[in-house]
Amino acid sequence: MDEQGRSTFSEDQNGRILDRLARLKKVISQEQITNALIPFTGRADFESAWAHLLKVKSKGAPVVLRCGPSFWLSGKNAGVCIHTPPKGEAPIVDEKNAKGNWEQTIYIELIVDGEIIDLNRIQLPPDTPIIDERFKEPTSK
Repeated sequence: MDEQGRSTFSEDQNGRILDRLARLKKVISQEQITNALIPFTGRADFESAWAHLLKVKSKGAPVVLRCGPSFWLSGKNAGVCIHTPPKGEAPIVDEKNAKGNWEQTIYIELIVDGEIIDLNRIQLPPDTPIIDERFKEPTSK
């Protein structure tokens, strides 16, 4: 990713993986936000895409872990949601400037099912905050 938050994927290096991801992803664009939603149905597809997915994340932005089924993935249990800043706002690409304002970065929400997306089979980046919400207690109303 360059300083303006644009992807620096090389077609030569990553073309096949990105082509497969492009067929899988669904983009939800609401009035103020845009999210890329990528459900996965096979472990091999996810594991081959994981390193490439991390490249779109802003430096220092978190990976948020959640359990499915996911609202974002239309009730599916395994996938990735790439969250972006509100429309018209450039993403913060320097972790020092983010100061905990993750909604201003490009961050990844990982919907973990333990089979297709198995945290024991992938490497989480050591320089990335991991926010684990898989076992979060629901708030009572």
